[in-house]
Amino acid sequence: MRRIAAIIGTAVLTFTAVQPTAFAGPVGTGWQEHTPAWNLQIQSRGEITSY
Repeated sequence: MRRIAAIIGTAVLTFTAVQPTAFAGPVGTGWQEHTPAWNLQIQSRGEITSY
């Protein structure tokens, strides 16, 4: 029972620590979105992923 409580506690702390940074916006004012004119493609195991 202690092991399950420790796992649940760790999961809750991890979620609490990670979740606020996942939704954080830019710091300050005057920011503008930048859309570069290029596309990065990476091939891994025969599959191409575009970024």
